[in-house]
Amino acid sequence: MLPRRRLGELLVERSLITCEQLETALTRQKKEGGRIGSTLVKLGYITEEELLRFLSMFYDVPQVDLQHAAISAEALCLLSAEKARSCAVLPFRLMERPPDRPLLFVATPDPTNFDALDAVHTATGYDIEPFVCSYGSFAEAIERAYGRTSSADDVHQMLAGMSSHRLVEALVKLLMKKKVLTPAELNDVICEIVSDEGEEPHDA
Repeated sequence: MLPRRRLGELLVERSLITCEQLETALTRQKKEGGRIGSTLVKLGYITEEELLRFLSMFYDVPQVDLQHAAISAEALCLLSAEKARSCAVLPFRLMERPPDRPLLFVATPDPTNFDALDAVHTATGYDIEPFVCSYGSFAEAIERAYGRTSSADDVHQMLAGMSSHRLVEALVKLLMKKKVLTPAELNDVICEIVSDEGEEPHDA
């Protein structure tokens, strides 16, 4: 569990910014929104590299270079573009760990946004492993990742990289989330498919 401390106060404690700079940043944040780390960088009170290094060391969160990291289509499909942008989180890898469910690796410029990480956990149903990245690389990576899935050809290419059981799992989760399919209806479909194959049906 990451320590739930206010980022601005931690930076002041370690003399990376002053109290006056924090107050100025908080005032700007109230007017423009956004996260305090991003605001401090925009104001020039701390460099993005310094902030990234601090977040990684203090929260014991590994860094990820999104300019060179491979983004898994399976991981990407677990979170909508809208949710990813609102939470400032980019899923980029699923790590198998039988018999448990896979672990979802996500990149974020702000690992202190615990509400966002909890929201991603709730939305995907997977345990989350956060990685910290720069604000700049995150903005570019999320546009590349979700922007390129707008056309039918790109969607087909992305789905082609998914295993069949992951694709079925994602589709079932989507249908049930949208209330297009109920658990009872899903069980009926499974029983019908098994029956057609000449096997004994099992409960879902």
